[in-house]
Amino acid sequence: MDVFMELLVKKKRTVKDIILVFVSVFLGVTLVGVIGFFGMFLPYMGAIIALIIAAIIYGIYIFATSINLEYEYIFTNGYVDIDKIINVRKRKRMASFDIREIELFSTVKNPEFEKYLNSKEVKKLYACRDKKELDTHFVIFMMNSAKTMLLFNPNEKMINEFERINPQKVKLNV
Repeated sequence: MDVFMELLVKKKRTVKDIILVFVSVFLGVTLVGVIGFFGMFLPYMGAIIALIIAAIIYGIYIFATSINLEYEYIFTNGYVDIDKIINVRKRKRMASFDIREIELFSTVKNPEFEKYLNSKEVKKLYACRDKKELDTHFVIFMMNSAKTMLLFNPNEKMINEFERINPQKVKLNV
């Protein structure tokens, strides 16, 4: 029997995200003001200055909306694909792995979590609502010949499928 599941998780905005957007808007508006002011003294350059100002405003818009992140988890017969969706306009594949080939799947309460998190040899991928939430899980697997730790928020059905397919690598009761 084929098993297919999709789950969409929206990343929570952090204070750091909001500050970055505020600073970018402030710097962009300041830059537009400076260019506009000095543009008054350059005759016949109005069209070029208008294009530069439009490009700056568009860049601010793209940057400010790029903090709207969603992660899509796609589970198909033991294979998991994780996609990052930026402001519902751009999709990027973050990771793909086979549950049968993982090293460990557990919650962030597992004592091994800190070992992997602090290891410089392990590549970290974040596809979760918030790194500090207790329902966040992690999985260790090989991706492009590098040990990788993925933090994500699977639902109960997905967790049950992980346990069914690879029970010896799933450690939830720690």
